[in-house]
Amino acid sequence: MAEFKDYKELNKTFDYDKKKAEVYAEAATELIEVRKREKYLTNLLIENKDLSPFIWTTATGEAKALHSLESDHLRNILKHIVDVGGVISAQIKAEALSRGFEIPEESTTRAGFNFLNNGRMIDAEVLESTEEWDN
Repeated sequence: MAEFKDYKELNKTFDYDKKKAEVYAEAATELIEVRKREKYLTNLLIENKDLSPFIWTTATGEAKALHSLESDHLRNILKHIVDVGGVISAQIKAEALSRGFEIPEESTTRAGFNFLNNGRMIDAEVLESTEEWDN
């Protein structure tokens, strides 16, 4: 029987940066792990959503339990909520009262209405009917 010639020179090969390919594979693996972790954490938060009213998310994106907030931070939160015309939640009020804080009076200013209306201007009739609230 005749021996056949091996044409391995014609086998397709790829010239690529093998080190970069290894780093790429590591990044892909990490992304898969992060997505699994995100799914786990999302489910955990959904299952415990009854605790969400007792959490404050800071301007820097850090979630903190209300009881863990520094007193000055809690005072600033109360002031911020009132300044934008918001309503202080029962949970935040309870935490503030447990520390002996005086709860600032909630007000409904034009700026507050505008903020609560997602930055859109509101009807002049509504503002006229609430003009006494601005004082």
